[in-house]
Amino acid sequence: MWIIDPFAVLNRVPVAFLRVTGCTLVFLIQVAGYLFHRRRDKIFDAFGYWGRAVTDALAEFVRK
Repeated sequence: MWIIDPFAVLNRVPVAFLRVTGCTLVFLIQVAGYLFHRRRDKIFDAFGYWGRAVTDALAEFVRK
């Protein structure tokens, strides 16, 4: 049986939120830059990096 410490969860929520927000902000800047330079082929790479970063942030939230 798992015992969840609510204070530890409340400490991790803002960190995970900031990481996801930061990754999303960087993703949007990358997409805007790729559209500005007409590099539509790189937009899918940005989606992949964003998905991986969000997954890593959520996995770290759950792991601890």
